[in-house]
Amino acid sequence: MTRTFRTWIDLTWDKEGITWLVEEKRSSTFTKFTGTVVHVPSSNGGETSNTVHAFAHYVHWYTNGQLVMADLQGNIKAQISNNGKDFLVLFDPMTHTVAGNSGCGDHGEAGIKGFVNDHKCNEVCELMELSGLQDNEEDS
Repeated sequence: MTRTFRTWIDLTWDKEGITWLVEEKRSSTFTKFTGTVVHVPSSNGGETSNTVHAFAHYVHWYTNGQLVMADLQGNIKAQISNNGKDFLVLFDPMTHTVAGNSGCGDHGEAGIKGFVNDHKCNEVCELMELSGLQDNEEDS
């Protein structure tokens, strides 16, 4: 029996609100779907890649262009989920926000514009009825 170890550890040293997320060890093999500032699908594409890129498109749409997910990478878990299918675990994502304050890798509006320029809708975007992307300047 495989046991998954996930827990929140709340440490309050001198600073209040420090929280750590501990996860099980990941496989050393993974697929990189997007980079920090490059959002072009890899040449191998496929359904998984299309789904991850459509997820990034959905996040952009859902936040009205205020946030994009970047540096998306993960691996297919060989463990069986509740519905009997393998699942993809994305880890170590970055975000670009209009305010540019979500972390050290947040490239702000330049990061969002890069996503808008790089993203090409695919079959999954079409199935989700996601329309073409526009950057914030064009929306105003």
